[in-house]
Amino acid sequence: MRDSKNITLTPLNIKHILCPINVLSELSQAIGYAIALSLSYKTKLFFCYCHKKHQEDNAYLKIMIEDTFKLHIAEPIHKSIDWESHLLGGEISDSICESAEELKIDLIVMESRRRPYSAALFGSTSEEVCQKAKCSVLVTHNDEKEWINTSTLEVHLRKILVACDFSKGASLALSYAISLAQKYNSELHLLYVLPIEEENKPNKHTILADAIRAFQDLVPLNTIRFDKLFYEALSGDTSNCILHYAKEYEINLICLGAHSNKQTESIFWGTTADQVIRLAPCSVLIAR
Repeated sequence: MRDSKNITLTPLNIKHILCPINVLSELSQAIGYAIALSLSYKTKLFFCYCHKKHQEDNAYLKIMIEDTFKLHIAEPIHKSIDWESHLLGGEISDSICESAEELKIDLIVMESRRRPYSAALFGSTSEEVCQKAKCSVLVTHNDEKEWINTSTLEVHLRKILVACDFSKGASLALSYAISLAQKYNSELHLLYVLPIEEENKPNKHTILADAIRAFQDLVPLNTIRFDKLFYEALSGDTSNCILHYAKEYEINLICLGAHSNKQTESIFWGTTADQVIRLAPCSVLIAR
């Protein structure tokens, strides 16, 4: 376990948000979240729609993107948002990541649709973007409980979970989670999971107890109210523990670092982050 006192907290700074649109003229949770966060952080908002080159009327598509945008907001709010639409061609995930880099995007907000078990073996666009993007990615699901007011677009982020293994990536995820918890007065839950292959260690209980003590050093004093901080250390399959905790405590947002353990990841199911993105009962933020 890495020394928690060596972790430097970095505040979340969002100036540009990119929201890929899957289907035009359709209500989307990701679009609603992107608009709400753009209003909350006063950012520039970019919508992109991927299509095959030379097979669509670009002018018509731009009108469709604007109509999709207007489905989610009232006219007064529409006028207060600084936004643009972009049409992308080529391979979808690569186009999104390249566009994000060109536009200096800080956060990509996109939706992941639930798919059958067999289809999950081939991955998804959202998972590919999370792996390839150079910025943070917020993944939503169309069947999750929303944490925005769809009428006012106010953010009501009540409970945030950070899966922390004291790595550099987890440190960044914790930093962003603390920033969000401060901004929205959220509960902050920190979870450490001892991997299943280490469950039989003779000092297992010592490791779990040390993780709880380390968590208490991680969050700076006076940043989060004491009654809104929760710590837990478990052992077992990492993704299953994260998913079970998120469901049991009705978490709104899971924060994960953008890294993986190449020695233990499954050849079929991919990284822990992939599995959490795919099966989470709530939104997932991959921090970069």
